[in-house]
Amino acid sequence: MGPLSCGLFVLIGCERGSLTVLSSRQDALWQQPCFSPQAPQWLHLSHHAIIQPTQSSNELVTHVHKTSGGSRAFFPGPKFTGHKDVRAVAVAKARVSTLRFFVDDLPSFANVVKALWQTKFETSGIEPTSSYVPDDDEDKLTERVRGHVLGNITSFSTSTIDGTPNVQPAVNGGGFNDDAIMKLGLADHLYDANLVLHTKIMQNLRNSNKQHQKPIAAQALSQSCPNSGQMFKKWPTYGNRMKDGLFVHRLRCQLGIPLILPIPDDISCHCGNVLQSADLSSLDAIDADGQVTSLQPHRLMEEPLHPLYCRRKGRAGLRQIRHDKIAEIVQRQVVKLYHNATAAPEPMINQSSEKRGDIRITAGGKQIILDVMVTCPAAPSMVSRHNSHLIPGAAAVHGVKKKNDKYFPDLPSDTEFVPFVIETGGRLAKTTYEWLDSFWKDVTEEGARKLRQAAVRSLCVDVRRQLFMSLTRWKWTSTDHRHFVDHLLYLTACVFFL
Repeated sequence: MGPLSCGLFVLIGCERGSLTVLSSRQDALWQQPCFSPQAPQWLHLSHHAIIQPTQSSNELVTHVHKTSGGSRAFFPGPKFTGHKDVRAVAVAKARVSTLRFFVDDLPSFANVVKALWQTKFETSGIEPTSSYVPDDDEDKLTERVRGHVLGNITSFSTSTIDGTPNVQPAVNGGGFNDDAIMKLGLADHLYDANLVLHTKIMQNLRNSNKQHQKPIAAQALSQSCPNSGQMFKKWPTYGNRMKDGLFVHRLRCQLGIPLILPIPDDISCHCGNVLQSADLSSLDAIDADGQVTSLQPHRLMEEPLHPLYCRRKGRAGLRQIRHDKIAEIVQRQVVKLYHNATAAPEPMINQSSEKRGDIRITAGGKQIILDVMVTCPAAPSMVSRHNSHLIPGAAAVHGVKKKNDKYFPDLPSDTEFVPFVIETGGRLAKTTYEWLDSFWKDVTEEGARKLRQAAVRSLCVDVRRQLFMSLTRWKWTSTDHRHFVDHLLYLTACVFFL
């Protein structure tokens, strides 16, 4: 490949021995991957594996390209630079290193390259809300959304970036600091472009005329948090393997695609409440066993992620397995954050109450009771009552309230209660992550602070790994839609334990 151009590919980065190339066709990297057999599992699955040709539509393919082109902070999973704004900033950032190579090592070509890069890039930005006041202590995301809500940014702006970076010849090792400063500025532009892209994708899901899109939007918003897609970076070693079909289902969920395409309109699960005025002569009154029932049906067409919160007898126990495995991880990891602490499972809240938590931590005479909860933002009640498709963490906030209302009235005064609530997308409740952050944020010694922060991060990664392995598995038999038991199983039952 030449330094200026070669066929369909345009050189945009050259980092001392590694070339970064971008196809001149927006979708070439997606449709024609060329990956090593030793690469992570998702690299071997093109969009033809995720969406079969008979299931494909222009709307669906566009959605996949956008979600796979966003930041891994908001759409964890496989990464392809496909969206215009995101690609523009990525190209501008890569050109800094490219021009550094020409300016220092091939100066005779530097002006030729600069002449090719005169066109400026346009990218999207975010206008701050009228009530936003910058705070030096706020995290990166809070700073960049500028008073808006993640996934629901309401005011955008447009900015331009010079096509030719201002790279000066390095003298006695100088010049590289200027490159780093330019890249930091471009990184902020890239972060904003990803936030705008994320909001537009979420708006498309919410405003769709298809009924099943709002629950998928709620799950996608829940997944828009750090480390929720950590398993996509894992090599398929022992303990991290799963069959390709199950992996495709997990990838579909991560990219906001229904697990079954097209979604059948005649599959229902009768695990709801008893209906007082049920029409027992209708097909909706026939359950998976062929029996007439007055239980409320949950239609797959309306609730595409129903397996994540199914309460049907026989399947609810699988949800309990998911809960118990996460509780085991929390108990094993949290006790390490204290000095000379011990942990016991399923403690009684007090001697006169039958209520039990999941974990009791005893450290230096202090008692802490934790109760673990996995809540699903895609459940109809979360979407309709708590707007989980609009507000990040709304389901987790509701879960914390339920736990506090249940346990606080009976809690002894010398015992601390911590609700450990996590959504099925991997998002922790604010109460939970603030409690975890307290283990390292107040530590003044730098070495100890980093070690504690790493321990907390390890706990979060392990919990989200278990959630990843606990996603639903769908067993599809097109000849018999009514036997929902055969179509809907939990991957939790598989032996993917830490």
